Amino acid sequence: MAGYLFILYSSLALGIGPAFTKLSFGHGVDLSLSLASRYCLGITLVFFLVSQRQVLRDLFTPKSLILAVGYNLVGSFYIASYLFIPVTASVVFFFTFPLLTTLVHALVTRTRVPWLTWGMLICAFIGIVLVVQGAAVALNPVGVALALGAAVANAVVITFVGPTLEKTGTLPFIALASVMGAPFFLAWAIMTQDFGTVSGAGWLFNAFVALFFISGISAYYKAIDRLGPVEAAIFANLEPVVGLVMGVVLVGEFFGRLQLLGAVMVIAALAIHVLYKARA
Repeated sequence: MAGYLFILYSSLALGIGPAFTKLSFGHGVDLSLSLASRYCLGITLVFFLVSQRQVLRDLFTPKSLILAVGYNLVGSFYIASYLFIPVTASVVFFFTFPLLTTLVHALVTRTRVPWLTWGMLICAFIGIVLVVQGAAVALNPVGVALALGAAVANAVVITFVGPTLEKTGTLPFIALASVMGAPFFLAWAIMTQDFGTVSGAGWLFNAFVALFFISGISAYYKAIDRLGPVEAAIFANLEPVVGLVMGVVLVGEFFGRLQLLGAVMVIAALAIHVLYKARA
């Protein structure tokens, strides 16, 4: 039960994030500062490593370091895709990762995935396409490749990170990944952000974005540890739906019929999955 609470909180926190990001952009914050804040806040988790020598031994292994690099590639590729294609299109391509995670996990573990699960995942993905309405635009292939690369990297990290989380815990792993990624994003922010244009509200909204991101991603990795990669990835489909609702509530974005249909499809697909598991 705790694993499902973690994944629900993760979807809520990561879904709220984009709305506050958009609010912060309206008060002088740019993309580089937003990303630097998330990763620098993640560094504060390093205190969880203090006096935990066994955790440090388990954390600084080739596999853990490779997974931490993969964690950073996911964010870097995904954000970089924004420079070439609309954000909504990036979301569509990135959220192929639940399907990819299911496929990678099945290949690695040599387990058979029920047809109902594949159908549910496809239904949820179609729902996400309708929610973000990002497929009917001219797309730069570089942006598409970056977003799909982020999805593939995410699927691989999610599939293989479980044993590492069991040994080190979620927060130490997030701290390691943040320490590795923060210097790059901080340097980018220093070079490109005009700090004089950021208002008090901008700093406040940006702080909310960082808090939601770190708490949401930590909860997501907790869910992976407790539920397994496939189950966590399946319920991650809720994130764009939450983002849609928060965009309407906080930013006043438009909520059309197709978006409503997409949200219903995602929720219905997850409900079918839950009922199927309850009967199994």
